[in-house]
This record gives sequence, C-alpha cells and structure tokens, in this order.
Amino acid sequence: MALLGACDRGGDDARGQQAIVEPPEPTAFGDYHALIIGINDYPYWPTLRFAEGDAADLAQILVSEYNFAPANITQVSGADATRSEVLSHLRRKLENLDDDDNLLVFYAGHGQLDPLTESGFWIPYDGQLTDESSWIRFTTITEYATAQNVKAKSILIVTDSCYGGAIARSGPTPGHSAPDDGLERYMSTLNDLAAKRSRQVVASGGYEQVPDRSHFAELLKNALHNNSFDMIDVEYLFYTEVYPELRR
Repeated sequence: MALLGACDRGGDDARGQQAIVEPPEPTAFGDYHALIIGINDYPYWPTLRFAEGDAADLAQILVSEYNFAPANITQVSGADATRSEVLSHLRRKLENLDDDDNLLVFYAGHGQLDPLTESGFWIPYDGQLTDESSWIRFTTITEYATAQNVKAKSILIVTDSCYGGAIARSGPTPGHSAPDDGLERYMSTLNDLAAKRSRQVVASGGYEQVPDRSHFAELLKNALHNNSFDMIDVEYLFYTEVYPELRR
C-alpha cells in the first residue's frame, strides 16, 4: 500500500529532499479508507492505558498528513468495540470498497493465543476470559480480507496486540527499491505496485506478550510523521524505520 501525503511538507528543501519528478495525483492510487480499533477498558480483562490513544493518534496522522478523508475513517473504541460491532464494521468496509480503493485496518488492544492450536485472537470489549467464541479469531480477519468477492486493490492489517505474530506466519519480505535509490525509479515502482492487488499483515510482535505502552505504536507513528517523502509505501517504511528499532 502506497501512502500519499497531501499536506505541505515544507517545499523542495524540506529535510534535505529535492524532488526529481512530480508525484502522481492521489486519485491515481484510488481512495484510502481505514478502520481504526482501540480498546483500553475491558469488563473482564486488565485495563490498558495507551491503546485508544495510539489508535486516535494514528487516525489523526492519516487525515492530517496522508490525504485520508475523515469520512473514510471509521474509529471504534471502548465499549463500542464489541465482537459484533468490530466484525460488522470490517464487513461493511470490505463490501463497499471499489476496485481502486485501499483499506488500512489497525487494532490496538488485548490479544490471546490458543496454546493447543496456536490460533491467535483479538479480544473485543465484550470478550470473556475463557470463552474463545467471544473473541475474534485472526483467521476470521484474514478470511474477510482475502475473500474473492472483496474488490479492494490493497488491504493492510496492522495488529498491535499480544501474540500478534500468529496472524502472520512469514517474516519480512525482501523489499524493493527505496526513495534513496532515486525518486524517479521509486515512483515508477509504486505505480507498478499500485496496479496490483495486495493483502498484507503487520504485527507488533511474535508469539509473545507485548507491553501496554507500545514501542511498536510509537515507532509507527513517528515513522509516518517524520517521513519526508511526498509518497511512501508501507512495506519500505515498516522494514526500514520500525522493525530495525524493535530488534534492538
């Protein structure tokens, strides 16, 4: 998924970057939509302090710096983030996307792992402690996203939760040309990628618990905010600005 920043980044001299070619218009990449989920307070699970704030911060960055229309962003938090509501919002998003549209799904909250099957879950607001049927199975999310009848061009699922690695069975992809390799070449690569359907998953960790104050979320927000290019693809951003810092 290529993210296009529509805000003023300070002209050609901003942060030492000089434009080589004019970036494509955002409409060339289709419309951008997002479903942003954050849950702090749970009736049955320990309270979190930062998940809802991280989700709200991300939504604000997408609107102010990456040309996401506010009407295209759905935020679900707190008591509204029940299992039924989260899945309903996801389904409605997917049903209404056109062939050129792009969707970002971000989840911040509790996660759980089934020790027998190693299946991973999001824990919605109304999730019970020991009742898996009240949780949201990772495979349900990926089955929705990869369904043949979903028209969206690109879908990116980002999960910032414990055991998030269970949603992605493979490691980082090899990547491709970067902005520093030449902006003209990079934009040509993004145009080629934008013509193809893609389904990607990014997780904040592997098969382990992650802290309430999410280092992953802070790195992601900082990487998006500090990006000096008019357009950037998420794969490049994650694997150059986020994961190297997480591995330290």
